[in-house]
Amino acid sequence: MSKVIGNLERLEAKVREIPLLERLKMAENIIGKMCSEQRPPRMSVPVQPDDEDFFILTTLTDATDQIEKQKQRIAELVAGILPVNLDVSRVMLYWKQRAEEAESKLQEKQVEQSHQQTQ
Repeated sequence: MSKVIGNLERLEAKVREIPLLERLKMAENIIGKMCSEQRPPRMSVPVQPDDEDFFILTTLTDATDQIEKQKQRIAELVAGILPVNLDVSRVMLYWKQRAEEAESKLQEKQVEQSHQQTQ
């Protein structure tokens, strides 16, 4: 049994040499061709990495796994970002207030200088 699993893992590794997005496009083409030719997937015994059924199954499994990993990562990021976003908005508010204070002081000095020049 372990020999069979090891062989399947080697076959999956061979399929995975092709980038996932490229494999998804290839699987789409294979399925489209099977439908247009009204036939089942091409298979062989023993399984080969280019068998249509094996290729499609490995590709879809990898895509599903990748989507699940990304969903988990997004959930982790969102959980971590929300408090940070609140802190960022507080920081932005602080600097906005400082900028308004600086602008107000500048206007006061300009008015003061204007009065001094007219005297």
